[in-house]
Amino acid sequence: MRLLKEIKDIMYPAKCAVCDSLLERQERYLCKKCHKKLPLIDGVLSNRCAKCSKEIDMGKSLCLDCQKNKHVFEQAHGVFKYNDVTGKIIAQLKYFGKTGYVEGIACDMAANTHIIMKKWQPQIIIPVPLHISKLRTRGFNQAGVIADEFAKLYDIACADRILVRTHKTLPQKYFDNVERKRNLQSAFAVNVKELKKYPGVTRVLLVDDIYTTGSTMDACAQALKMAGIKEVYCLCMCIGNGM
Repeated sequence: MRLLKEIKDIMYPAKCAVCDSLLERQERYLCKKCHKKLPLIDGVLSNRCAKCSKEIDMGKSLCLDCQKNKHVFEQAHGVFKYNDVTGKIIAQLKYFGKTGYVEGIACDMAANTHIIMKKWQPQIIIPVPLHISKLRTRGFNQAGVIADEFAKLYDIACADRILVRTHKTLPQKYFDNVERKRNLQSAFAVNVKELKKYPGVTRVLLVDDIYTTGSTMDACAQALKMAGIKEVYCLCMCIGNGM
């Protein structure tokens, strides 16, 4: 296996997800220069929205979205801001199938979530699911592969069959807040048979790649709570700007 990997590395050398330069052996998915550009959101909750964790001005407790909308989930946390750098990483993963980047992404997420994970203490991790038609086309669920790697680092079970997408929805980027909720109405359901494989679980962590307004997380949390889950927390690689 090691020999096959070495041959593959020679024939298809790993490249930086952002600048496309060849990676050195110790670099996972970004070169050192681009890794320094990762827009980590500073602070824990001191300058973040207390509900969704978007970076906001000091002195405020909630971002504009969370002031206007009551969320179903308990709390959300985004590791990086969504910008050109993180947007390119996600595009490489979602649309070009660069799943080899996931280990590095999960490591960076884990390195910056110790405090919040200790606070939440989720019993299992659940990725936001794709509709079966999109899963067949893409071949993988980007939230699923991120959740799986992240779960390994925290030694928590990744239960990727509990939550299912019951019907295909249009991309959320095309809608405003009200339309986003309407688009996701009844879009998720819980596979009760799968949930029963985790007896006693009442506190879960939802994982996705991007958080914008929280509509997707709310729809997932609603389905989970209807199935008996008491607390739903959310973790995303990237989160939009606060207001």
